[in-house]
This record gives sequence, structure tokens and C-alpha cells, in this order.
Amino acid sequence: NEPKGTEVNPYAIKNTDAEICAFIDSDAYPVSKSWIKDAVNLFDDANIGAVGGPNIIPQNSPLLEKVSADIIYSRLCAGGNYPIRKYKVKGTYEYREIASSNLFVRKSLLDKIGGFDPYQLTSEDSKLCFQINALRKKVIFAQNVAVYHRRRRLFWSHTKRVFIEGRNKAFIFKEIFSFDKLFYFFPSLFVLG
Repeated sequence: NEPKGTEVNPYAIKNTDAEICAFIDSDAYPVSKSWIKDAVNLFDDANIGAVGGPNIIPQNSPLLEKVSADIIYSRLCAGGNYPIRKYKVKGTYEYREIASSNLFVRKSLLDKIGGFDPYQLTSEDSKLCFQINALRKKVIFAQNVAVYHRRRRLFWSHTKRVFIEGRNKAFIFKEIFSFDKLFYFFPSLFVLG
């Protein structure tokens, strides 16, 4: 089968001599000129495997994109992800996963894991972060490592994206199950109830 998922270039990862690889989406851009420096400074701790931060919707975004972001960031939709989605927690802390639209990873870990799963249409970042955690390395969320990132508009494109991400996360959970991931299902259980 041909890989259908992530657009991350495995050739670039394999052939770089950098110690840290940075990933950002094509429709995202750093909030601060010190974006790279702020992230790289956190890697002084050898136990940190990945660093990322907020994906903030730009102020000039259309209303339907802002509403889409508000839904994704809501306590009901995000469940256990609510604090990181809303970015109300100041500073730096350990977290389960960070989006690849704003993610820095040690090259040695990417080599060990084999990089992003090219067969994942979405959620390749979740799987990578879970694998980093399995290697006893920390995934760190840092509020000052922020990017502006566009969102899908309501209704169809938003719903389609949420469905695809949910389906792909379910496949990942089947492959890499642990009880600490059950909080992802709380919003779905609420809706079904």
C-alpha cells in the first residue's frame, strides 16, 4: 500500500544532521520571532523528547472558523484536553500529545521510532507522542511556543475533519491501548448518553 497520510518528508528527517526537528503546518505561522529559540531552550533537560505549544486562531479569521475553534476548544468537545485547548494554564507542563502543526522533536527519537506513521491520514502526531511517552521521554506543552493556525469552517468541513480524526484516534488506541487514554472517550459517551 502507498502511504496516504502525513505530508512530513521522511527524507528530510532521515538526512538532517540537526539534533531537533521542527514541524509546522503550511497554514500556520509563529506568533513570536523567538518561536524556535523558545522551544529549543526547553531541550536542555535530557528527559524531554518533544516540545510544542498553542495553535491560536488568527484574530482576522472568518466567523465560522472562530466558531469551529470555540467548539474544538470547549470543555464538552475537548474533554480532558480542555486546559491545553483553552491555554488557560500559564507556563510549561507535561502533556500527552502535541499537534504536529507546532511540534519540536529530538532527531534521535524520530530515528528510534521510525518517524511519523505515513499510513495515518490524521493523528500521526498523537501516535508519535504516545510512542515518545512509551520511551519514558516527556512531551512538553509551552505556552510561549505558539503559532497562529487556521481552522476548518463550520459545518461540513469541520464535521468531516472531526470524524476523520476521531476514527483515526480509535485505530491508534486499538494499537497502543492504555487506561490513561480513556478520557478521550468521555465527550462521545456524553453524546451517546
